[in-house]
Amino acid sequence: MVRATLAAVLLAIAVPALPAVSPSPEEAAIRSAEAIWHGPATAENLANLLADDFVRPMPNGQIWGKAEQLAWLKDRPAPAGFAGKAERLDVRLFGKTAVATGIAVVLDPTGKEVDRTIFTDVYVKRGGRWQMVSAQRGPVAKALAR
Repeated sequence: MVRATLAAVLLAIAVPALPAVSPSPEEAAIRSAEAIWHGPATAENLANLLADDFVRPMPNGQIWGKAEQLAWLKDRPAPAGFAGKAERLDVRLFGKTAVATGIAVVLDPTGKEVDRTIFTDVYVKRGGRWQMVSAQRGPVAKALAR
């Protein structure tokens, strides 16, 4: 038992720490797009991010397209001081398609969390740039929120 422990300690000391792996340029582009989307987003900064065939299922059963999403943002700008971010962001690449999943968090001007949802966003690379083609969010149970 002592030998096994000693061997494990010596191995841990002898093996250098692995350097941090930087995301690929493709993954970095999706992470950047997610930072814009989770925002706070505006119609102006999403106009080029959303594909013309973008769809977003809404909790009321409607399916919004790009026009509806941008109109909603124009009519309801984010209140001053509010911030959004993506936690536990995972980006998976499948050729010219990418899927981003994580937890979207909205903070008020004092830094207090006011909303938390789970999301899946889908991107397709067209004309040399990534465009969001679908976005969906759902509630996160309070007991599972962290």
